Amino acid sequence: MGLLRALGFERYRVSKLKPHLKMAEQRLAILNSKKTNLIKTQKREIAQLLRDGKEEKARIRVEKLIRDDFTIEAYELLSLLCELLHERAALITSEKDCPPDLREACCTLIWAAPRTEVPELKVVAEQLDLKYGKEFFNDARKNVGERANVRVVHKLGVAPPSAYLVVKYLKAIAEEYKVQWEVPDLDLSEEQLETSAMPAPSGYSVPVAPGSGLEAVYERAPVPPPSPPPPVAVVNPSAPVVGSVVGVVPPQPPVATVVPPPAPTEEEMRAKAMIDAKLAEGRTFTKPAYFPEEPEEEAPPAEEEESKDEAPPDAVSDLEARLNALRR
Repeated sequence: MGLLRALGFERYRVSKLKPHLKMAEQRLAILNSKKTNLIKTQKREIAQLLRDGKEEKARIRVEKLIRDDFTIEAYELLSLLCELLHERAALITSEKDCPPDLREACCTLIWAAPRTEVPELKVVAEQLDLKYGKEFFNDARKNVGERANVRVVHKLGVAPPSAYLVVKYLKAIAEEYKVQWEVPDLDLSEEQLETSAMPAPSGYSVPVAPGSGLEAVYERAPVPPPSPPPPVAVVNPSAPVVGSVVGVVPPQPPVATVVPPPAPTEEEMRAKAMIDAKLAEGRTFTKPAYFPEEPEEEAPPAEEEESKDEAPPDAVSDLEARLNALRR
């Protein structure tokens, strides 16, 4: 058959178009019946998933259910178009070009043929190709000018259903099967719910250790928060001390080590007292170079007592030098 068509010997035949249109219509009805029965089973499974807390898996199953609903709807439309072309097969045969009122039906069947489970539609598309030419066929296959039925194109498209539709399906199934389920917060705006697909599952509904049920093994004791670091004392040398921080020793400034001078002896103390007394009387004390022996003279008793307390010259000289060094 393909060879004859390649060589150009195959021609359009209405005797082949009409029976395949009728068989496609019957095939579409059978597929819709199977899908409808399958949807009933899917709804029960989705309700059980919601009851078990497996919401993410239920979302995926609902997308499949919505896709089956879309397919059933599209198949119903295609079945109507097949019946329409079957009734107007004589008009198709008599006209060289596609009639305007049949253009959408023909383009829709050609576009949907490779996107369905109906092999008879492929034969119908081939007969329309032989009837109206390759250019008409290619434009209809690519939906140039959007001549195909918009509803069929949407229902048989590959875009996933919106998040809004998924949530509505889940809510309706939960109500039908009496399942306690609340609509989750998807963090989507109203516009995003209607235009965006359902977010991909993150796995929050998958339990730990689902096979053994030993999820308690993976539980850990709560980790205490880390203790805050100890306070750091900031020393300002110019600021007065107004308090202290417990457990914090502020840094101390370095202290210079001072070596005290040796304590004066008893003789040095007596010599110093004598010098201070003379200075207080306004007398000048000079170091004698030599003390010669002089005859004893009578002196007042007070002066004799003072001379008795005088220290030797060498001791006085030595003491004066040390006192001068201390004063410096």
